[in-house]
Amino acid sequence: MNNVLQRNSNYYYVVVAVLASLSVLNTYSNSHGLYFGNISLLIGVLFFLLAIINLLLKGIDSKDIIFVGVILLVWTITKFNSFLSVPILVALAFINCTPWQVIKGYYLANMVCLVVTFLLSLVGLSPMRNVVDGVISFGFANENTLGLFTLLISLFYVLELFTLKRETRYFYEKIIFIVFFILLNYFITGDRTVIIVFLFFILFIGIFKLKNKFFTFIIKFLGTVCPILLTYTSYLFSKNYDNSNFYYLLNNLLSNRMYMWNWYYHRIPISWYPSYLKIDQFNFWGTIDGSYAYLIFQSGLVTTLVACLLLVYCNFLLLKNNENYIFCLLISLEIGALSEDILQSPAIVLVMTFAILTLYPRWIRDSKHKKNL
Repeated sequence: MNNVLQRNSNYYYVVVAVLASLSVLNTYSNSHGLYFGNISLLIGVLFFLLAIINLLLKGIDSKDIIFVGVILLVWTITKFNSFLSVPILVALAFINCTPWQVIKGYYLANMVCLVVTFLLSLVGLSPMRNVVDGVISFGFANENTLGLFTLLISLFYVLELFTLKRETRYFYEKIIFIVFFILLNYFITGDRTVIIVFLFFILFIGIFKLKNKFFTFIIKFLGTVCPILLTYTSYLFSKNYDNSNFYYLLNNLLSNRMYMWNWYYHRIPISWYPSYLKIDQFNFWGTIDGSYAYLIFQSGLVTTLVACLLLVYCNFLLLKNNENYIFCLLISLEIGALSEDILQSPAIVLVMTFAILTLYPRWIRDSKHKKNL
C-alpha cells in the first residue's frame, strides 16, 4: 500500500510540474508577445502521455473507457474546438486524483509561476510594469493576470483555513499573503474584479456556514445555473450597450468591457461554430475580457452551449455530493469570468478542468474514499 501511495504521489507531482511549466510558458509568452508553438505542443503531448501512464498505473476499467468516449463525443460535437483542449488534457492526467488534489495542483502550479515570473522581472528578463498603462505587474503581461494568479492562491488559502482552521500549516504566513493580495489589487493594480470574486467566495461560504435555508437555497439555485445566466447577460450587454444610459453606467462599472463586447458584436457574426474572424486580428482591441463574451464571439454557439452545460452539471454534482466549499470556489470564479478570462486562459483553467472531470463516472462521489496526498 505504501509503495502504491508513493507511486501515486510521484505521478501527481510530475503532473503538477508539467502544469507549472505550462503556466510559466504561457505567462512568459504573453508578457513578451511571443508564441512558443512547438513547446506548447510538447507540453500537450506530455499531458497525453501522463494520462496514459495514469490509466496504466491504476488499471483501465469500464469507467475509464466511458470517460474517454464521452470526452471524444463532446470534443467532436464542438469540432475539436481549442477552447476545450487544455482542460481535457489536464483532466485526463488528473482522473485518479480527488477534487482537493486538483485544486491543490493548480495552486502549486500557480505559486511556482508567480515566483518564477516575479524573479524574471527582478533580473530584467520580464517587464516589471505593464507596457501599455505603466501599472506594476511583476513580469505578467498585465496587472489583471497578476490579479488572477494571486486570487487563485488566496482562494486556496481561504479554502484551507475554513477546512482545517488553526491546523493549517503556515497559518500566519497564509493570512499575510491574503492581506497582501487585497492590498496589492485594491491600492496598486486597481483590479476590482478579483477583489469582488474573493468577497463573493467569503460571502458564499459564510451563507453555507450560517445554514440559513432560504439564502442557501438561493445560492444553490443561482450558483448552479449562473454560467447560463451570465452567458445570456454577456450577450444582452453586447447587443444593447448603446440603448440607454443604464448600460453606459454598467459599462463604467465593468471598465469599458461592454463597449468592447459591443464593438465585437458589430464586427464578428455570431455563428454556431468558431468564427473564421479571429479576435487577435483586430487592431483596435486584439483581445476580449470576459470568458462568456469570448465564447459567444470566438468559439461559437455550440461550444458555448457545451461549456455552459458542463459547468451547470459540475455545479450540480458538487452540491449533490455536499462539496459545498468547492462549489462556492467554482461559482465565485464563474462569476468573475463575466469580465475576466478565467475559463479560457491555459494557465488558470481550473474551472473547466473540473467541468470535464465531472464527466468521469462517480468521480466526486468516489473521491471521498481516496486519501489526499
